[in-house]
Amino acid sequence: MHKSLDTLATVQMFQNENCCFSPASIQVIEQNLSNPTPLETLLADINQDFAVPLLAQCRQIAEADGIVTEAESKVLDQITQALVKDKAVENTTESAKESVQTVKRGLFQFWKRSAKPS
Repeated sequence: MHKSLDTLATVQMFQNENCCFSPASIQVIEQNLSNPTPLETLLADINQDFAVPLLAQCRQIAEADGIVTEAESKVLDQITQALVKDKAVENTTESAKESVQTVKRGLFQFWKRSAKPS
């Protein structure tokens, strides 16, 4: 299956199971599959007020088929690192390593809560 079609199928499966995307969102996803915006560009535009819920939504999409692939995991890690970087944490210090782990633990707890069925 073509990668774009596979991605759209995953989004549609997630939509059917969780009813979380509006028809307008699905349309935007379909339109952008052929020429996606680079992740770095998207990460630069993240509103920090919505960053953690957005990351949780990305995690749910990655887990929608029951498997988080290496590529999906790398993207989730890249998003997490961007969140930490935006909080002015330098990755080269010991305190930054602690901060990264603290953020990851917090995000993990958020993901666990958001993944529980209502």
